[in-house]
Amino acid sequence: MVATKQFFMALINAYAACGLLEKAKKVIFDPLIPPKSLNQIKGVLVSVLASHGQLSEALVIYEEIKQAGHKLEAKDVMSLIEHTHSEGELGRLLLLLEELDDTDYWNDACCRIILYCIWNKHISSAVELCNLLKDKFQNDEQVMEVLFDKVFSVIEESKSSHLHTCLELLSEIKDKLGLWPSQKCHDSLLRACANAIDLHNTE
Repeated sequence: MVATKQFFMALINAYAACGLLEKAKKVIFDPLIPPKSLNQIKGVLVSVLASHGQLSEALVIYEEIKQAGHKLEAKDVMSLIEHTHSEGELGRLLLLLEELDDTDYWNDACCRIILYCIWNKHISSAVELCNLLKDKFQNDEQVMEVLFDKVFSVIEESKSSHLHTCLELLSEIKDKLGLWPSQKCHDSLLRACANAIDLHNTE
């Protein structure tokens, strides 16, 4: 049997699914890996490690891929973005965003980084990202639909302490970018804030 890149990718995913991450890490050292496929296979390992809570190791391999003059596939970049939550990582997230050429992946990643900004109270950076979305779409109504679906509704459903920051962002993008939330978006966030206050008062 010829060892193809698909075989090694499947092997990494299979080990990870069984909780055998150490074995998954060793796959990239197999001498049978076709040299031209090595970085793509490493990309799968980056995604697997990030999704299993080993972000620091995933980033080490990501840097190796970059130094070799290659780029991660969009889905693997997304995995790094999705699993980056710690304070102080905004700069890295913005660099990852720059690596995405596919419009759908870029839009999704941008919204996830806006969420990160809300969670970590980086309002000015969130406003800048909303402005990038506005430039991409060239349609304010579409921008607000995307922001509501992928950002504001997530915050609303979380019933978290980030609701106030979310409302602050809404105010900022209205004043600075001329982006007006739909009545549905505004009302639902206000309702979520009221519910959160009621919940806090009953505790």
